[in-house]
Amino acid sequence: MELDALIAAQCGVVSRAQALPAGFTVAKIKWLVGAGRWHRLHAHTFATFTGPLPFEAQVWAAVLRAGRRAAASHRAG
Repeated sequence: MELDALIAAQCGVVSRAQALPAGFTVAKIKWLVGAGRWHRLHAHTFATFTGPLPFEAQVWAAVLRAGRRAAASHRAG
């Protein structure tokens, strides 16, 4: 899946592990955070937008931070 489509599917949240294979470098991610374009939510987990963090984005951030075997259910909320 293309990174833009993945970010859209994950409510604007992306992990470093997803961004790196898509061509981003650690330096570019640091620049995006430093410039205020991305916001660090958890270790290696970022919001790719500004403004309030919707509940769905919070759930995605938690799932991405927790790792490969993590999941959220319909009761997450």
